[in-house]
Amino acid sequence: MVALLGGGVVSEVYGGGGNSGATWTNDFVELYNAGTAPVDVTGWTVQYASAGSTAARVRVTTFPPCPCARHRRHVPRDYPHMKGQAARRRQFGQAARGGPRRPAASRLVGMASSATEVEAGGRTVRVSSPDRVVFPATETSPAVTKLQVVEYYLAVGPGILRALMHRPTTLERWPKGVYDGVVRATREDPHGDAFYQKRAPKGAPSYVETARIMFPSGRHADEICPTEEAVIAWAAQMNTITFHPWPVRRDDPDHPDELRLDLDPQPGTAFADAARIAGVARELLEDLGMVGFPKTSGNRGVHIYVRIAPRWTFTDVRHAAIAFGRELERRTDGVTTAWWKEERGRSVFVDYNQNARDRTIASAYSLRPLPGAPVSTPVTWDELPEVDPKQLNLHTLPARFAERGDVHAAIDDRHCSLEPLLDIYRRDEEAGLGEMPYPPDYPKMPGEPPRVQPSKINLANWENVTDR
Repeated sequence: MVALLGGGVVSEVYGGGGNSGATWTNDFVELYNAGTAPVDVTGWTVQYASAGSTAARVRVTTFPPCPCARHRRHVPRDYPHMKGQAARRRQFGQAARGGPRRPAASRLVGMASSATEVEAGGRTVRVSSPDRVVFPATETSPAVTKLQVVEYYLAVGPGILRALMHRPTTLERWPKGVYDGVVRATREDPHGDAFYQKRAPKGAPSYVETARIMFPSGRHADEICPTEEAVIAWAAQMNTITFHPWPVRRDDPDHPDELRLDLDPQPGTAFADAARIAGVARELLEDLGMVGFPKTSGNRGVHIYVRIAPRWTFTDVRHAAIAFGRELERRTDGVTTAWWKEERGRSVFVDYNQNARDRTIASAYSLRPLPGAPVSTPVTWDELPEVDPKQLNLHTLPARFAERGDVHAAIDDRHCSLEPLLDIYRRDEEAGLGEMPYPPDYPKMPGEPPRVQPSKINLANWENVTDR
């Protein structure tokens, strides 16, 4: 507890700077309350604090400080015994104009009492604003708070840690919660209320490790690399909803150890269609001598993961996914590898480009930013046709995990070869089926066909051109 002269206590004082996390004593903290009777400041916001023996001073307000520098210069108007600008300046030692004279060691300090702590793998992780609603209530599910998100990830900790262990991971953060109208940042427009964080944030705890990855552009980034459950809890406290791991491990970031088959239902199709195609995919994997592990996407799709030996490049793994999709097209209807939406029709799209460098998929056990807090849930092959993805959510997964454990627990037991699929790709190439389009933000790749919608291609401009 921190006693404040003038009355009241603050349970915790924290913030950036040299005294972050320090114990504050009665002679180190002083409350200016305009000479009034003791003021109960429990739960108030300590806005400015300066370090330095007994000369330290604290300014307390009844509302959270605005991050805007201009607004921080103003003393709040809701102090009951302070009338007028001049009185406020005299009371707080302000200059005639401008804001308060801030000591050199001053720093912004957060909410004093709106935090809690959780245990994560033997570490204590602080959770700020634990009661803030992240997922609003729906007709079929209650509201979800920030603390519940953290507690969910701890409940499935061994499972999601298996999915993220030693993998460079992009964080999908929703600081304002998952509400209608929240602007989501994209590759084309990085500005938004919700965004993908590819670089480890500054100020992360010392136990948060990183891994360096290279983008197609040649730039690099140091992403977080989970090694323990506390990292996942910390990321959830940082408003991470979904974890997007790369299909590589930190010790070999240029050679994937995972083939990812993304079955994406197009308009006019549903989860049941993706589940049916997944059944055919299972048979194909068995014929190829490979083992797949299915999960729901958390929405309408199905993901199938295949562990592979880390011997092949991203280009090789992408070619294997193309070959797999083409073979599915030969075995059943209602499935397509067509990159352009105008050519897909009512079908399930095998998104082969999810295996390209810098493309990621929501991890197993990741929440999805959708109403009801659905989860990308590992399932068995036998139950896949029967599951309702909407019923696999934050509210139901902890009990399922406690009862059944991680149904993908054996995923690392066998690493398969890509050679059978690469043989199919080479065979198709000889038959005239070669490279397919990359995502639009990629540099032009060797052998890639025109990156133009088929309906807009002027064939005269592309005749006899194979590398443009």
